[in-house]
Amino acid sequence: MNQRAIAYTRVSSQRQVDEGNSLSVQKKHILEYAEKNGFEIMKFFVEQGESAKNANRTQLKAMLEYLYKNHSKIDALIIYKVDRLARNNVDYYDIKQILAKLGIRLYSVMEQFDDDITGHAMEGMLSIFAQFDNENRAKVCKNGMIEAAKSGRYTRPAPRGYKNGRDANNKPNILLSDNTELVNALAASWKLIDHGLSCADARKQVNDRLKEIGERPITKQTFSNMIHNEIYIGIIHAFGLTIDSPTIPHLIDRDTFYRVQTILSKEKKRGNRYSKYNPLYPLRGILFCKHGHRMTASSPKGRNGHYPKYCCQKCRGKDAANYDVDTTHIKFDEYIENITLDQDIKDALMEAFKVNIDTVERNTKTTMDKLKKQLEKIQTNREILTEKLINGTIPDASARKMFDKYDKDELDIKSELLELRTHNDDAEELLELGFDKLTNLKQTLEDIKEPEVRFRFQKWLFPVGLTYDGKKFGTAQMPLIYRLKKNTLAGILTQKSSLVAPTGLEPVTQGSSGLCSTN
Repeated sequence: MNQRAIAYTRVSSQRQVDEGNSLSVQKKHILEYAEKNGFEIMKFFVEQGESAKNANRTQLKAMLEYLYKNHSKIDALIIYKVDRLARNNVDYYDIKQILAKLGIRLYSVMEQFDDDITGHAMEGMLSIFAQFDNENRAKVCKNGMIEAAKSGRYTRPAPRGYKNGRDANNKPNILLSDNTELVNALAASWKLIDHGLSCADARKQVNDRLKEIGERPITKQTFSNMIHNEIYIGIIHAFGLTIDSPTIPHLIDRDTFYRVQTILSKEKKRGNRYSKYNPLYPLRGILFCKHGHRMTASSPKGRNGHYPKYCCQKCRGKDAANYDVDTTHIKFDEYIENITLDQDIKDALMEAFKVNIDTVERNTKTTMDKLKKQLEKIQTNREILTEKLINGTIPDASARKMFDKYDKDELDIKSELLELRTHNDDAEELLELGFDKLTNLKQTLEDIKEPEVRFRFQKWLFPVGLTYDGKKFGTAQMPLIYRLKKNTLAGILTQKSSLVAPTGLEPVTQGSSGLCSTN
């Protein structure tokens, strides 16, 4: 009568399949062994993709539980090799003790050991070698990863925005994702914080963009880990080492990354900081209520979500200034569309520029001539010094110092000449571009992508701020170029005679004496 047995097989990687240890190979050999030695296989326990470094394995635990319940019906456990059951000597003998208590004997197909002193020694040696092989593989793997890190390669799973691949040296490394929109959206994380947003607001904007391009959002913890992770600037931290990789492409530039780390460090010390340059509220900092109080912005939560608003913290009751952000921005766009430069002022300024450019060019030519003479003098002095050096009438060290001084002076003069030559290049074209930007303010503000730059431009445009009553905007002062008298070149060139009285809250119209006109 055949003995009853169960079988256990295991693979943990594709490499073991390639080495001939696939599950099908193990099963084939176990069935042949059972038939040859008079065993009837009652059940197979198949472990896939789990290491034998410890005993916490799904099918191993299921097998032991099965044996506890059915040990009276089972005579043997058949394995392909000892290292299939365990790669840890302690675990192997723990399992052996369990089997012994249950009256079940262990058989290995590829390793024969008898139930005597020699067999027990051989079995012990096999379990020790299994552990040695496992530890050696781990050491080799770790050493390989350390060497990869030292050479600037990142061999772990790629972080968000990257992909695992091969670098220019055909070595395993991480590369930027092929999805340019994803890369740009993630890079905005640091840029938004650098421009004044809190981490929460920056993550919200990034997630909104990720949603637009069909990518999964970033959780709060993942976002925090990402913006602190130096792998995004090509620096690897692994095995106690810090390596500046020459091959990992940067997702964000280092200057921005480290500025953000400074910001976050300060923010951690003082809590949530005020975001002056928040692109969600571009008018914050220049907006005043009708009573002259500076307005702030917030996003209170309501029943159906958040409701961003500009509000005055000093006004109360019926005078409360509390205005929807989107509506305010629409009215602001309408307001600045009515601010423009009249053509006669543009013509007068261009004429004034041409009148003055001749004087500037004459002065420039005089300066350049002087600089060229200085260059000629330096060349003459260098030739004299060379002759003295050849004749031995001046020490080498002294000559070297003089040559270095001549080289430095020559470089400085040539740099100044280059600056003078390019000073007036494309000046008229630049002036026309400036006129266009000042005439089409709505488009100009839309074109400014950096929140801080937009804020500074608005501060120049409205130096005393903007007053808003929920219906209309106004300012008591615009820049000088918008306040010049029309139809007179003298008015442009004489600041005192060109100023007009402030026009209150309304934009200046064509009928007024100012330059700010309604199209």
